[in-house]
Amino acid sequence: MADTADGVGRRSAAGAVSPDLTEDQFLGGRLTCLQPAKGFRAGADTVLLAAAVPAQSGQHVIELGCGVGIASLCVWKRVPDVAVTGLELNAESVALARENATRNAAGRAFTTIEADVTTLPKSLPRHHSDHVFFNPPFLDEQRASVGAVEAKARAIAHARTGLDLWIKSGLALLKPKGTLTIIHRADALGRLLAGLTTGCGDIEVIPIHAYAGRDAIRVIIRAVKGRRGPLRIRPSVVLHQEGGAFTAQIDAVLRDGQPLVTSVP
Repeated sequence: MADTADGVGRRSAAGAVSPDLTEDQFLGGRLTCLQPAKGFRAGADTVLLAAAVPAQSGQHVIELGCGVGIASLCVWKRVPDVAVTGLELNAESVALARENATRNAAGRAFTTIEADVTTLPKSLPRHHSDHVFFNPPFLDEQRASVGAVEAKARAIAHARTGLDLWIKSGLALLKPKGTLTIIHRADALGRLLAGLTTGCGDIEVIPIHAYAGRDAIRVIIRAVKGRRGPLRIRPSVVLHQEGGAFTAQIDAVLRDGQPLVTSVP
């Protein structure tokens, strides 16, 4: 689900600011961000994940693997007086995330730390954050394209144990009753649930479908640290109407910056 291809991120009037970067708009122009012209680029997954984070005003949120900061900035833009910290291993992405924070006047509300999310820095407080969220690497090392752009390969290729390490790190950063929110391919649901069975409860699964009547292509999972409530399968979310336009629900999320709501509280 690429950005400019599906209309999630619209190229700004300024166009490409360098041969290697583009300047794209998100949330109906509420955010303008730089991102690599090639390799991993933010799209519908990025914005949907941010919209699913149940953050409230005054809370602290951490994104693992924040890339150039677009999902984190979407959370910041939607929730007043929220503080967001992004962890990212790639130094060039960290620099762009900081530039994007400056461009959007996020101030100190969004900070980025250069760190490996699977080996958290000791300086980062444990059991402290209200919410942790992430869009983890989707492909195993052996399945990644050999000819992929290097930055994209780093973002999508990981060992089979990698997903468990991301979950472990997320839980280590969360305070009791804090929430962990993840988006992944639908066929990873079993692995996700297995990784969340220890230390989490009140798990919600939100299936994401490209079109009504077709198999889910993504799942969003929310889990609460330290809870023991039952697993719930929430109503499915459908991205597109027949013909390709976004559904009204998704249009409100991607363009108006609304939260992803799948049920009445």
